[in-house]
Amino acid sequence: MAARDTTWDGFRSRVDEAVLLIFAMVRESLARATVALLDGDEARARAVMADDREVDERCGAVTGMIQERLAEAEGPAELEELVGILQMVPEL
Repeated sequence: MAARDTTWDGFRSRVDEAVLLIFAMVRESLARATVALLDGDEARARAVMADDREVDERCGAVTGMIQERLAEAEGPAELEELVGILQMVPEL
């Protein structure tokens, strides 16, 4: 098993992957919600809402990663980027 990269670049890579996955999940949910709305499909709409919990959990995990990294931030540029990500993730 490979050791986890704890460098800034490794951390950023993990955050980028997590955020891209969340974006993909949101995009898919929007498509499903649109179909449910246009078809008047209440069951499908409920399934979309239920699946939204996974998006919220993943956003919480990314937020936790960022909060942990804040304690180790190496300078104002890194802090600024971390805070920017923290502000963006809950909006997904």
